[in-house]
Amino acid sequence: MSTASIDQDGALKTPLLTAVVFGMFALTFPLGYAWDLGFSGLAALAGILCVPALRKARPPVRVMLPLVALVAWALISLSWSRAAVDLHSLRRYADMEKLTGVKLVLQLGLYGALAAAAQRISVRGARLAMTMLAVALTALGVAVMLDALQGAAAYAWITARVAHAITPDIARRNIAQGDYVIVLFFWCAAVRLAQVRWTLLSFVMIACVAGSSLYLHAVDATLVAFALSLGAFLLVRAARLVGVAILGVATTVYWMTAPLVVLAGIHGGLIRAIRPHVQLSWDERLDIWSFAAAKIVEKPWTGWGLDASRTFGSAISLHTHDAALQVWLELGAVGAVIAAAFWIGVWSLIEGLARRDRTAAAAAAGAAVAYLAIGGLSFGVWQEWWLGLGAMAAVACICLVRSRYDPRIVEDGQLVPVGG
Repeated sequence: MSTASIDQDGALKTPLLTAVVFGMFALTFPLGYAWDLGFSGLAALAGILCVPALRKARPPVRVMLPLVALVAWALISLSWSRAAVDLHSLRRYADMEKLTGVKLVLQLGLYGALAAAAQRISVRGARLAMTMLAVALTALGVAVMLDALQGAAAYAWITARVAHAITPDIARRNIAQGDYVIVLFFWCAAVRLAQVRWTLLSFVMIACVAGSSLYLHAVDATLVAFALSLGAFLLVRAARLVGVAILGVATTVYWMTAPLVVLAGIHGGLIRAIRPHVQLSWDERLDIWSFAAAKIVEKPWTGWGLDASRTFGSAISLHTHDAALQVWLELGAVGAVIAAAFWIGVWSLIEGLARRDRTAAAAAAGAAVAYLAIGGLSFGVWQEWWLGLGAMAAVACICLVRSRYDPRIVEDGQLVPVGG
């Protein structure tokens, strides 16, 4: 190994990029608590501001190509989609919300720019940004927990004065979504906190998530996602490349076989057997999954078209509450293969990282599994604020990797991670 002084890389030589990422992570606290829909605009604005940093950025082709293909196929599917919008009916700005295809194109460009530009952030800038993220998430966890103990009274008061009055149950549901944000970023934040020896904040953060989830009766997706992400973190931390390979295979199987699993559960009697033992929300999901699987069989190759999930009336409430089933239903086997290819690309990037920095790779694996679990159970695939959070999670993973470099040591022309 050769040692060289490259203090210039550790210096704050990316002030604009650092300011953008630092500010974006700082805003996870107010947005995560009071306005989750704002994450889509935040990620888009950050992407615009990061455009100057794209000159030397190298977007990861193995994940960008599948995303481009998926958006292209989604746009093509509008030619047969049950939810295709008549452009002549668009008379107000609010009508533009119906154009999911247009939004996907914009998000691909802006969110992609954000993630690509983040690779240029300096070591010092990455450390500042990651510390800010960890502090913001801790503040978010404490705020959600304290308000949960008050029945979301503070959130309801703020909403009534800024927008309109809401019922207590909606207020509790909305602040519970802050826990999703924390779980998504938790492992990246926890590794950074361990690096600066503030590990206690990690325990405060996750204790608040567990407590508020239980108190708000929003435990399902939150704690399931945390448990799965914990398993992914430990698996990659212990088994490194083998762990990444296991997660990659499991993800691919999920995307490719989801309808078959549901149909097997229907015909084998498993779904009927477990109904009496699950909560109402899960019983409703079983109904949706069963209906979606039956519709997938009718058009297995091309699907029913982009946004078609919204067109089946009361049988499906907006989306299928399962990412793989929604992609199969709307984009068919072609869309499912492309989605699987994207996740294979994600795991291949994490595998490459695991060869250099096992801990950072474990954190990235935890974030990937948390995103898939929460999004798969709770939100639609095309929900823009959740896609924006996905882009921000990718930036967090990139910044974590950069923050763990030692700017004083170079090995074969590359910066070396502080830890393994």
